Amino acid sequence: MTTTNSTSTSRRVRSSPIPAKASCWRSWWVETVTEKPINGVMRERLFGPDNMTRTSMVWENRFENDYANGYDAYGRSLGPERREAADAAGSMQTTLRDYANFLQALLQGRDLNKATREQMLSPQVQIFSKHQFPSLATETTTENKAIRLSYGLGWGLYWTPYGRAFFKEGHDEGWRHYAVCFDKPGTGILIMTNSSNGEGIYNELLKTLLKNTLTPIEWEQFTPYNQLPPHPPLKQHKEVAVDPKLLDQFVGRYQFTPEIILTITRDGNRLFVQQNDEPQQELGAESERQFFSKVADDEYSFEFDSPGNVTRMVLHTDGKDLPIKRVD
Repeated sequence: MTTTNSTSTSRRVRSSPIPAKASCWRSWWVETVTEKPINGVMRERLFGPDNMTRTSMVWENRFENDYANGYDAYGRSLGPERREAADAAGSMQTTLRDYANFLQALLQGRDLNKATREQMLSPQVQIFSKHQFPSLATETTTENKAIRLSYGLGWGLYWTPYGRAFFKEGHDEGWRHYAVCFDKPGTGILIMTNSSNGEGIYNELLKTLLKNTLTPIEWEQFTPYNQLPPHPPLKQHKEVAVDPKLLDQFVGRYQFTPEIILTITRDGNRLFVQQNDEPQQELGAESERQFFSKVADDEYSFEFDSPGNVTRMVLHTDGKDLPIKRVD
């Protein structure tokens, strides 16, 4: 079993509270139109018909004895993502076999009628941006004009000697996935990795296995593994022991946005942080008020009012200090 973000085009970094409003709107739109929960819609219209027996929009107990473990760019274990809430752009749990079944159904036109499929895989927006991310960057290029790089409905598109190509990425901390299919020969490739370094192998696999040299690697920022710069050294932390009774004062919920809650919990002398239903991260103490994630680069500090009550937490990540108000 592998956990995947194969439906996501947003970049979530570690446990940092990066808003994902687009995914919330996608879920809301689907559920409003169908008047059904999105997990049920997916089972009824996709997972069942395409024989995706090990796929769900939320974590299920049956996955506990068979799943892949995610690893960050430094090889640190991130564990599985036990998502409890269905999210149209990021919560799907699936396997190579199941997702390959889905791609085969798309290639063979099994899930949609011909007219709908053609609309989905027809250019809706031509792409001139220099890179895919950040999505609001203003730099443009004509480098991909020859391959007619564009977006259809939910799929990226480009044209090759092998016919029209449609592709989809998945990018999350600890998970890197890529799928591309070619209409004319009815072939494609699905790459799923459980490492934040996974994108480094895409170019080599695409060229070697598919003889495809037209993938917009630079636009997608899939830097080949032999061109990647070395990772900067990790900041060294000196962990100190803190009385478990003092840790209790930090336990609670902290709200970054209406959709994003960070929860601090204690287990014995260990403190944990969790964003919504994403995996917990253990925190190490550098002082009685300063903490660091043991599986990411994030740091946390806590602020007190005059009576000595914790009022907010500050997340220090990517050079930013993000205040997060305590709500209970």
